Amino acid sequence: MPHGTCTAKTTVSKMFSASFIQYFAVIELLITLSDASEVLRPRGVSLAKAGLYDPSKDFTCFDGSAIIPFIRVNDDYCDCRDGSDEPGTAACPNGSFHCSNAGHKSLNIPSSRVNDGVCDCCDASDEYDSPANCVNNCGELGAAALAEAMQLAEVSRKGNELRLSLSQQGKQMRQEKQERMQQLEKEKEEVERIKQEKEQLKAVAEEVERAALEKYKRSEEEERQKQREEDDKEEEREIFEKFQLLDSNGDGKITMVEIQTRITFDQNRDGVVSEDEAKYFLSSTGEMDWEEFHESGYSNMKPYFLMESGLFKPPEPSKDDVSTDTVPGDDPDHNEEVVTESGLPEESEDAGKGEDDDQYDDDSDDVDKEEEDEEEETEGEVEETKNEEEKEPPKYDEETQRLIDGNLKTKLL
Repeated sequence: MPHGTCTAKTTVSKMFSASFIQYFAVIELLITLSDASEVLRPRGVSLAKAGLYDPSKDFTCFDGSAIIPFIRVNDDYCDCRDGSDEPGTAACPNGSFHCSNAGHKSLNIPSSRVNDGVCDCCDASDEYDSPANCVNNCGELGAAALAEAMQLAEVSRKGNELRLSLSQQGKQMRQEKQERMQQLEKEKEEVERIKQEKEQLKAVAEEVERAALEKYKRSEEEERQKQREEDDKEEEREIFEKFQLLDSNGDGKITMVEIQTRITFDQNRDGVVSEDEAKYFLSSTGEMDWEEFHESGYSNMKPYFLMESGLFKPPEPSKDDVSTDTVPGDDPDHNEEVVTESGLPEESEDAGKGEDDDQYDDDSDDVDKEEEDEEEETEGEVEETKNEEEKEPPKYDEETQRLIDGNLKTKLL
């Protein structure tokens, strides 16, 4: 056989072998398409990325690191650094396998789990070349997921209905509160208006009452001033009468002799007005004229004039004061009593009777003193009653009292 003929046959044989290999590679690639969808795509590729795997073109890695013939996709050799050329094998450690899971939820798993003997996809597409006995249970799982989804949808529907109901109630309550607020605002305005009217009436009534009370106070003050002037005149007249009474010779002066003639100024009640007692009321000159008597003399003599007339009683010494004035141990005669053989002091019967009489006199004096104390207490109670009657609020005239009562009613409205 000529050499050229052999060379031609060898070339045809090689071409036939290459075409045969490419044919079977395409057939194998088409067989690996696992999705039931009409769109054909390599194993492990999602429907969204199917357009990136075109069998009629060379495959470009997703990261752009390489461009390889499409026949090298899923050839169990990692050509792309991002593992995008091996979506259906475990060749690339960083690859991703897509489980279609028809009838249930699709799932993406690491490509390292492909053919690892563990069923990760419910459609068993990840264990296409392993001894694992995986079954396609996506229908059952999908039905259960659908039932759960329907249950959640029912809960969501009821929750939405409740939300709408509560929202409607809230809107209604808000509307009612707004209406109530508007009503309260109107009532507030009405109350404010009435309050202002009452304040005006109150101000007018208080002004009228103030004017009436001011008028009454002025009138009352004038009456008091008039009464004070009359009292001053009466006191002036009384002082002048007392001066004339003491000035017996009418020379315009009160002398010591004239004071001593008045038993009124007997301070120790011995029946005689001594010079010392008279000097108590007179100045160092021994006499007193009208001006001095008017300024200070009468004020010193007035208590004695009152005692003389019975209008003033000086405080009497108490029993304790009387007992402390006389101490038994201080009497020398008492200490020098003669004691008889019987143990009793030597005294006559008359002396004993005298002591009994003194004791009876002391008892009677105590009784009289108690009666005087009771009389003083009675007089004090009468004076307190008079003072309480004097402290009663002033009685206004009829017109003023009518204005006060009317103003009080206005304040109570």
